[in-house]
Amino acid sequence: MSRSKPILVLAFLATLSVDSAHPQSPAAAPESSVALTGSVTGLVYDGETRLPVRFAKINIVAIPSKADVKPAQNQPIPLGFSPQRDRRVQRVYGTSGMDGSFHMEAPEGDYLVAALKPGYITPGAAAAMDFSLSEERLESLIASPPQVHVVAGQTASVSLTLHHGAVITGPR
Repeated sequence: MSRSKPILVLAFLATLSVDSAHPQSPAAAPESSVALTGSVTGLVYDGETRLPVRFAKINIVAIPSKADVKPAQNQPIPLGFSPQRDRRVQRVYGTSGMDGSFHMEAPEGDYLVAALKPGYITPGAAAAMDFSLSEERLESLIASPPQVHVVAGQTASVSLTLHHGAVITGPR
């Protein structure tokens, strides 16, 4: 397995750990003067109750090409650290509604999709900064986030399931 695909997943997971409480913002405009956009719609569910998850933060992150993920040049690498990557990561933010649904516009391309909500687990987020992961573990992380393909003028759909991270109880 090439190392560029695992770095892509690590870049995606690292973007999830950044404060995701940003308001919905449009994606960066493509190089051309005419943006070819499509839509991404979906629903966010609770994995146990199958009820909608309200007000979850939605991130869709463009899957960069190999040219977009390249080693940084002329930088010394401290012992025990992987080389940093020069990334041009494009993200679109949104929020699910009262019924767990969301709708966002995005330029054409392939995207990884994630939902974030306090109290729920984001798969793979804890491993985002662990550069010592085995090839097997990296392959499982690559398969974990849902992907969508956005085509201009069309709508891509995705269903996201969140699982509770922990429950704190006390005397009743």
